[in-house]
Amino acid sequence: MAADRWAESPVPFFCGGTRGSSEKWKIGFALALRDAQGVKSLVFLFLLFGLARAEHGVTKEWLSEVKEMRRNYEKAVDGLVVDQRWGQSGDFFAKVREKGKDVWYRFQRGDWEKERVKKAEKRVKKTWKRSGLGKRLAKESPDQKWRVEGGREELRLIGEQEERRVEFQLAEGCGWTGRVMWAPNSKAFVAWYRSSHPVHQLHLIESSPGDQLQPKHTKLDYPKPGQKINVARPVVFLVDGRKGVEIGKGLEAFEFREGRWMGQRFVVEFIERGFGKYQLIEYDVEKGSERVLLGEESGKFVYVYGNCFRYDLLGGEEILWLSQRTGMNHLYLVDGKTGETKRALTSGDWLVRKVIEVDEVGRRALLKIAGYYKKQDPYYIHYAWVNFDDGKLEVLTDADGTHELEYSADGKFYWVSWSRVDLPPVVEIRDAETHQVVADLGEADVSGLDVMGYSLPERFVVKDRNGKFDIHGIIMRPLNFEVGWSYPVVESIYAGPHGSFVPKGWRKNLSSEDELLAAGFVVVRIDGLGTNHRGQEFHEFAYKNLMDSGFPNRIKWIKAAGEKYQELDLGRVGIYGGSAGGQSTLAGLLNHPEFYRVGVAHCGCHDNRLDKIWWNEQWMDYPIDKSYEENSNVTHAGKLQGALMLTLGELDRNVDPASTYRVVDALIKADRDFDFVVVPGGGHGADNLPYVRRKRVEFFQKNLGE
Repeated sequence: MAADRWAESPVPFFCGGTRGSSEKWKIGFALALRDAQGVKSLVFLFLLFGLARAEHGVTKEWLSEVKEMRRNYEKAVDGLVVDQRWGQSGDFFAKVREKGKDVWYRFQRGDWEKERVKKAEKRVKKTWKRSGLGKRLAKESPDQKWRVEGGREELRLIGEQEERRVEFQLAEGCGWTGRVMWAPNSKAFVAWYRSSHPVHQLHLIESSPGDQLQPKHTKLDYPKPGQKINVARPVVFLVDGRKGVEIGKGLEAFEFREGRWMGQRFVVEFIERGFGKYQLIEYDVEKGSERVLLGEESGKFVYVYGNCFRYDLLGGEEILWLSQRTGMNHLYLVDGKTGETKRALTSGDWLVRKVIEVDEVGRRALLKIAGYYKKQDPYYIHYAWVNFDDGKLEVLTDADGTHELEYSADGKFYWVSWSRVDLPPVVEIRDAETHQVVADLGEADVSGLDVMGYSLPERFVVKDRNGKFDIHGIIMRPLNFEVGWSYPVVESIYAGPHGSFVPKGWRKNLSSEDELLAAGFVVVRIDGLGTNHRGQEFHEFAYKNLMDSGFPNRIKWIKAAGEKYQELDLGRVGIYGGSAGGQSTLAGLLNHPEFYRVGVAHCGCHDNRLDKIWWNEQWMDYPIDKSYEENSNVTHAGKLQGALMLTLGELDRNVDPASTYRVVDALIKADRDFDFVVVPGGGHGADNLPYVRRKRVEFFQKNLGE
């Protein structure tokens, strides 16, 4: 059985407990002398022995030691490129970390010779020509013969020889917004109206304001799932006096957006309440007809704000449309008049993450893609141009890592930087025509990390619970990790379905996770089923199922890691996260107490009925049904068995603090023990406060370090 360096004494290694600093130092010193790499351990013993003491008033000292650890990390990697840019002159500039100091270098265009400079030129990026097709927000018509005036209750159309009230019956409680969009031929315009009923207000109390003795009360509009919302709706009017026609009348909308004229046609994007439909609705003025020109539809959800894209070409003759119709995000060229697909510009078992630029003159688009190379991590970012006329894909990157890329202002060159969590950035300047490397900044020297006892993160992959998808994550080992010792494991979790969480590139600076590494924990990060960027099936697992958070995949992954590396003590596993990660943290303790023993949850959206409307209806649907209650941590709070620490900023404007207070209330009623830290004046990111970070480390040490 592996030795447990935590169990060598009544107090954990490098941590506080019942003994004072003097005695902790003696224990740490003795252990360091016994280490096979004792010299390396002693180097960091002076830094780390006080990282998480239990005595009062030590946060300042603790933070000073954390900052020193981070400075040492930065010094340990020599030749690291931490910033790069194209300058006004067309030259390339790179900021390189050398012996702990950041130095700027200029690479002069042509021979690309390197010279040291005091500072870089102002950043300049390539700009691409646009068609000029705009939203036309103006109250005066393009031919200047008409203008729209009025207030909330009525609109008036004023011409050269006449003035009349615009005919449209507003429902009670509705009013015009003042937004007007004219057709290019000046024969029609669109005006927008919206209801104005009161929406839910979030009330916050600042208990300890710095400028007065008494508490302060703040309130803000904060509609929640299931509640009535004010939606701006478009109405088409003709200057000939005909009554206005409301577009999308009767549709249950979350939003109408991106409205614009395409000749005689007005098109607007419609997002259905509950996010099951995303459509481009067209109203043809001459025909007096409305239809759905394009659309995405799912029985679960369409993630419009993250996975959808539309771009109008040639004044609306053609449309670029990002769609999941095959299950993977791909780009299509669509006939802007008929809505029929002219060409699938991309296809295959990979996806388009984002359309970066549209080159209308060259009839091509620059894409950010992922999953293109089957032997690489499917989350790695690559770049490619796709041609609109033949769908030819010109892939710009191929290295086994995740990439960044930026073109020079004249488009003749681009820099590309690629890295992995275990490989520092490789930065190259390439010719835009040939893609040949014209300058290479080289690779940083990471040997200093080994001297400081820092292990590079390890990429680890396990099949999901059904054996279908690869589940990707990383293992981060504690400082001065030794084979044969036993280490508790902490999962840093964020399972929000809008993104993916596991870092893919090199970390230029340390994070709060490294504070746990310094305290002797193994830290893991995992992207389970229900998160984004792996296709529709993988993503939609989150539908009405946020409590699951992919835990069966995560637990399987951690167990597989523990089987391979016996140093991971799977009898001592903890978990922590904030916001959606806080929600998942508590869900892990409630539903998997046999695995997760300890959790620290910050500002969690523990009950999706209490959180902001768009994020929660996006995944949980509308109207509210039984699934909201079933997925609520409040509902299941009485099942708590492990050690729980809740933290909260009292002025959280992102997640209603009531979400955490409801959990607190349920735990008290169920007579469950827990720790609760409220930060006066703190917001959504109050867990970044040094005091809270220190308390988090101490909580894991107290409950996992026995």
